[in-house]
Amino acid sequence: MSEFTIPLALFDYSFWANERLFQLCNGLTDEQLDAKKEMGFGSLRNTLFHILAAEEIWLERWTSQPWRAFEADSNGLALPLIRERLHAVHDKRNTLLKKHAATLASEFCEYKDAKGNQYRNILLELVIHVANHGVHHRAQALNFLKGYGRTVPGGLCVRAALAGGAGGQHHDSRG
Repeated sequence: MSEFTIPLALFDYSFWANERLFQLCNGLTDEQLDAKKEMGFGSLRNTLFHILAAEEIWLERWTSQPWRAFEADSNGLALPLIRERLHAVHDKRNTLLKKHAATLASEFCEYKDAKGNQYRNILLELVIHVANHGVHHRAQALNFLKGYGRTVPGGLCVRAALAGGAGGQHHDSRG
C-alpha cells in the first residue's frame, strides 16, 4: 500500500464502520438517541453528531474555508441527515486526497482550532488524526448501543470492510 492509498483506505473503512453504526441505530426512539449518559458527548445522537461535526470542520480546515465555531450539539438533527452529511464529507474528502496525493506527506495545512488558536501541521498527519478520532467515538457509540440491547458486530474488521464483506456495504469513491 502506498503512502497515498493508506489515507483513502482509512476513510473507506471509516465510511463502512459508520454505515454499520447507523444500521444498528435503526428503530431507536428519539428518547433513546437523546438519553443522557456520562460517555461520549452525553447522548448517542450527540456522539454521532460529533463524528460528523469533526469531519466537516477538518475538511473545511484542509480546504482553507473561513474559520467558524465548532458545532457541539446536534439540536435533535435526524440520524438520516447526519448520515447524509457524512456521505458528502467522505466524497469531498476523497476528492481532496486524490488531488493532493503527491504532496500529502509534505504539504502543510494552516488552521485555527475551536478557540481560534493558529496551527500549522503536515496534511498527512492531520488526515491520520481524523481517521483515529472517528474510531474513538464509534467505540463510544457502540457502548451506547450495547445498553439498548443491540448486538454489536464482532467483525468491524478492516479486511472485511475494504473487501465489501461482513454484511456491510462498502463505499469506495476511489474510482
